[in-house]
Amino acid sequence: MDLEDIDYADESFDAATCRFGVMFCPQPEKAVAEVRRVLKPGGRFVLSVWDEPGESPGQTVLGEAMRRVGRPPAPVDFDAPGVYQLAPPGKLQRLLEDAGYSSVRVEPLPQEAVYESFEALWGRILARPGGQRAEIEAMSAEEAERLRDALAEVAQPYTSDGVIRLRLTPLCAVATK
Repeated sequence: MDLEDIDYADESFDAATCRFGVMFCPQPEKAVAEVRRVLKPGGRFVLSVWDEPGESPGQTVLGEAMRRVGRPPAPVDFDAPGVYQLAPPGKLQRLLEDAGYSSVRVEPLPQEAVYESFEALWGRILARPGGQRAEIEAMSAEEAERLRDALAEVAQPYTSDGVIRLRLTPLCAVATK
């Protein structure tokens, strides 16, 4: 269902959750207003979005490796729908408050992605759907090997005893209608 046009009557739900969705909406202000509309008075909206890129090396190591082999990712546009649209400090808080929510609380919740080896990390990257995987699959064997080497170099600061630990930081929010 379209988050910006929810097909339910006003005050239909006691609570609503949205995991990593609002940030992809072309009009996030419309999306959170729609959720508020379908919540009963006192209803809670709980959601998560990604924090700024520097807070989540788990999301940025491949992009850095791509940059090192001459395939830099597009610059982050904090004003366009995407992973980091609601990441800037205070942006999610303001979005919810401007939509009329009260008792808004936004907190980072750092987590760790653990890969038992570089092979496990590389395998996860190759299994992940999306544009970067397609770009890797389109590379020559030599270029893919250069990327693999660059990734190993980028991952080195996060590696101890062969285990790679990459921080991922969502911003988690709760707000009341």
